[in-house]
Amino acid sequence: MSLRTSFSLIGVLIASVIWFKTFKATESLEKQNKSDFRGNDNTWGKGLEAEETVGKSLKKLSQEFKVIDDFNTGHRNIDFIIVGPTGIFTIEVKATKGFIGYKNGRVLINNSTNDFFLIQTEAERFWLTQRLKQHFNKDYLVIGLLEFPNSVVDKTTINGPVKANIWIGERNFHKYLIENSRNYLTAEEITSIFSFLSSEKKK
Repeated sequence: MSLRTSFSLIGVLIASVIWFKTFKATESLEKQNKSDFRGNDNTWGKGLEAEETVGKSLKKLSQEFKVIDDFNTGHRNIDFIIVGPTGIFTIEVKATKGFIGYKNGRVLINNSTNDFFLIQTEAERFWLTQRLKQHFNKDYLVIGLLEFPNSVVDKTTINGPVKANIWIGERNFHKYLIENSRNYLTAEEITSIFSFLSSEKKK
């Protein structure tokens, strides 16, 4: 085999390796983009409509309840934080349509598993719990709700908290959860927490 032929074969081999890596990287990026699109549906029109639906309902709560919308934690946005006589709540709203179930610690959307939504809800609840403890030096219980206003929840698999202090519900489930919670706060605590979070939002 001539030297020129050897160099040609090596060139073809290197080009093939580069092409393969580029193809796999592109394929991986496309999968990530699709995942990001599904995971961040609230950035699109349908997601905003779902948030507006929940927001309008929250305005009907009594004046004792204080609502903060679109709270930026620095890492993610919490759609709604509610502080009132029955406790503190975070609500993550998803515009997904279909049938919502729960099995083996995983959310099922039309029988397909989705881990992102529940992880997001847990992270938001945890962040707020830690932030309040850091500021007030007190362990306030925060309830996290993953709400699907455009879907139907399977009551046979979701009939209580799916994890500690994490709930999943359909349209207007937040009203039931807020009204039936028993994590009582005083008027002074409500004012202090709301004022603190309002000032944090402005930063």
